[in-house]
Amino acid sequence: MPIEKQVVALPNGLKVHVERHVFDPAFETVILVNGALATTASFGQTIRYLGERLNAVCFDLPYAGQSRQHNPGEYILTKDDEVEILLHLAERFEPSFLLSVSWGGVASLFALARGCASVRRAVIASFSPFLNDAMTDYVTRARDHIAAGENLKAAQLLNDTVGRYLPRIMKLYNYRYLTKLPRKEQDQVAFHVDQILSMQPEQYLPEFRNIGCDVKFVNGELDEYTTASDVRRLGAYV
Repeated sequence: MPIEKQVVALPNGLKVHVERHVFDPAFETVILVNGALATTASFGQTIRYLGERLNAVCFDLPYAGQSRQHNPGEYILTKDDEVEILLHLAERFEPSFLLSVSWGGVASLFALARGCASVRRAVIASFSPFLNDAMTDYVTRARDHIAAGENLKAAQLLNDTVGRYLPRIMKLYNYRYLTKLPRKEQDQVAFHVDQILSMQPEQYLPEFRNIGCDVKFVNGELDEYTTASDVRRLGAYV
């Protein structure tokens, strides 16, 4: 299976590392979107499973993973910036499907509402725009640990809370990723969490009515942080 790696220049002057996994030229394409902490490396197993039917495109945000080296200097990425990046990549690669995980769901839903004309179906996993007490407590503590450079505590918190039911290999990945997080990326993640805490769903949910493709939300029965009952409330908008 060939992997096409490229660095894509964005309209805002930043660059993103993109990987296109081509299992069969005749297959349609899915674009994969993750939250603040993950990079292309986190999708390895997912891509292998999807490869039976789909080609896959994944990317690192400018401050993360293999994109980091292409973006020297100081900058902070906002949620709107993330949406514009996703729109730009969707226009370039024309995916038929979109799969997002965790807080990648925010940028994905906004992008679907504003464009992504090629996407026919989207899956939004482990996400809810409604911050319940458990999620608010988690993201607040995670932000404080990361802002203080306490990466080990942040990793332990992640694996003990929202990652409680993950396979051991995923917990190990979370641990390795967070404990090695560079200072610049720590600042971005802390800012990312502040944005999440400040967002008011009632102000932006009506925009989701502009989404034209089919959307499926996947939330685990044991998930205390992004509950299925909360996500059902989105039925009035999506």
